[in-house]
Amino acid sequence: MRAPGRASALVAALEPRGRRQADIVAELRRVLVAGRAGPGALVPLDQIAQRFEVSHIPVREALKTLQAEGLVEHTPGSGFRVARLGLPDLLELYTVRRALEAAALGPALERAGEDDRATARVSLARQSAALASGDVAAWDAESRQFHTLLVAPSGMPRLCHMIAVASNAIGPALPMVRLPADRVRALHADHAELTALFVAGGDPGPIQALAAAHVERMAAWLTEAWPSAGGTR
Repeated sequence: MRAPGRASALVAALEPRGRRQADIVAELRRVLVAGRAGPGALVPLDQIAQRFEVSHIPVREALKTLQAEGLVEHTPGSGFRVARLGLPDLLELYTVRRALEAAALGPALERAGEDDRATARVSLARQSAALASGDVAAWDAESRQFHTLLVAPSGMPRLCHMIAVASNAIGPALPMVRLPADRVRALHADHAELTALFVAGGDPGPIQALAAAHVERMAAWLTEAWPSAGGTR
């Protein structure tokens, strides 16, 4: 195996916990969704293989899985890169999320148990801590996880998987870091209200309506912020 040069930001952020292909997929996904490597950054197959102490084969197969999830892209002759999303791509992903979450939230609210409610409260506390420290990127990552937690009790694993894929695909662009602080705080307030509705249970109408309005706000505010942020990062 060719010796790597200086480790990329992506490779430096990896924390290998196993050598199976599934382990490689999970860890690469974690780092990419957290935005630890900017859109368009090279995904160095050699360095990743050495980091996991495996051959190129499981790494390449892992990257193909992540390509199917929209987290990386491949160009023949130049290898894999972190996916680059323009504003239309992000707006499409938010539209997908809004529709799928609406379908899952009703059953999730009906079936949620105390463990699910506790998990939502813990996630909200983590978001609050990230926001208090000024770490909007960490808040962004936890907030996307929060949305997947709310639908997890639905008993609809395929639907939850599609929601997670759409949510994760947004991650590398770190869209929320583009927004003014007051708008991030407003979105966090939505999360607090969503948590209260989820914990209370009952009629799914209010939580479905708020979740839809919340995603629409994110999309609208990102549209406003995008030109001043210079387009695709």
